[in-house]
Amino acid sequence: MRGSVVTPIGDTAGPYLDTHLDPPWVRARELDPAPYEAGIERFARSGDRPAGRRG
Repeated sequence: MRGSVVTPIGDTAGPYLDTHLDPPWVRARELDPAPYEAGIERFARSGDRPAGRRG
């Protein structure tokens, strides 16, 4: 008999509070996710990726 054991592990996000989860940190590096949010939402709902982005 073969099988797998999967364990979902939560992350408190504590290590990231001073980096990518901190809006001033993101702005200071000009990392604006806004242009990508619609595509991310579409992918989350349907699994469809924008044309030209396959791979």
